[in-house]
Amino acid sequence: MVSFEGKTEEIGKIVRRYEKAFDVTVIFFESKVEFVQTVVLKEKVKTNLEGSIEFMACNDHQCLPTRTLKFSVRLE
Repeated sequence: MVSFEGKTEEIGKIVRRYEKAFDVTVIFFESKVEFVQTVVLKEKVKTNLEGSIEFMACNDHQCLPTRTLKFSVRLE
């Protein structure tokens, strides 16, 4: 019923920084990020597009457990 057109676009300020606490270079979005994906309905029907996003938040001492949030978008 739905096809994805192109790649998902990330809109936000990407930061790459070496973190001594973890001894790695981390990549993250500062403050907020929007993920934009164009979808095409193959038929003229009303439907929901459902998915989930997984994320983690860290500071210079620890990371919170990974969280997964589900979402649903009504397509008409």
